[in-house]
Amino acid sequence: MPGNNLSRHLFDTLARPIADDAKLDAPDLVEGLIARLKPDMERILRDPAWLHGRRVQNMFEAMVVAFDCFTLIKTEDAGTMHPEGVYSLPDFRIVLKDDSQVLVEVKNEYRQEPFAQRFDMRASDLEKK
Repeated sequence: MPGNNLSRHLFDTLARPIADDAKLDAPDLVEGLIARLKPDMERILRDPAWLHGRRVQNMFEAMVVAFDCFTLIKTEDAGTMHPEGVYSLPDFRIVLKDDSQVLVEVKNEYRQEPFAQRFDMRASDLEKK
């Protein structure tokens, strides 16, 4: 995503939870958003599980691009969702060349014994729609 679009997406995402009476043209709006965002960003960037998950998602996306079997890849798990906590958004929507669509939740599973791989999923993830 080019920098300009990234900045706009980030601002749109951050501006949603602002109080209803906040003024988007207030001179201190940007400083307030940055102050609210900074602690979370610092915490997230120190979280090895989050960093590894992002890396795995990026590798999956690159693999799909390399296969050249799609007409569209769309990140689905960004933005707001209503009702909150009831549904689980997939990581990607992939539209294949035959116009069929696949919703993909990227997961990483590692076992030291490669032939003893198995897939585990949290019950809370399975309960969501």
